[in-house]
Amino acid sequence: MKHAVLIGTLVIVVAAAIAVTAQGKTASTLAYTTRQHAFAQVDTGKKGFSIGDAFIFSEQLLQNGKQVGYDHVVCTHAADWPSSAESCAGTAVLANGTLQLGGLSKRGPFTLAVLGGTGSYAGSRGTAKVTSQGEKGTLTISLL
Repeated sequence: MKHAVLIGTLVIVVAAAIAVTAQGKTASTLAYTTRQHAFAQVDTGKKGFSIGDAFIFSEQLLQNGKQVGYDHVVCTHAADWPSSAESCAGTAVLANGTLQLGGLSKRGPFTLAVLGGTGSYAGSRGTAKVTSQGEKGTLTISLL
């Protein structure tokens, strides 16, 4: 009887370990207010904003008014049709690692993909919702 209980307990422990491993990291949300630190625009083609032009910026990532990280982003103007759009790639640098973000931005709120990370965020996937109001905005990262 002791062996049956021991084997049953072992099966449950192994099944739980497999379930935790299969699930990977738990879902979490990281929310920041952003404050632009630097901005530059590069005009590469015909004069004025046109396909191929880029803008580059970095922001402070704040929680409760305190800087807890920063990001660096490069966006390239990729389309005038069917609407204006920029292809963006960026890195959010946080205390425990980095997150790589990428995707298509547009006017108004938009969502980028979380493509991976380093440190505590190694292998991360998810989304990053971006809102901007001039030099301030929000960044809400939902990790799967």
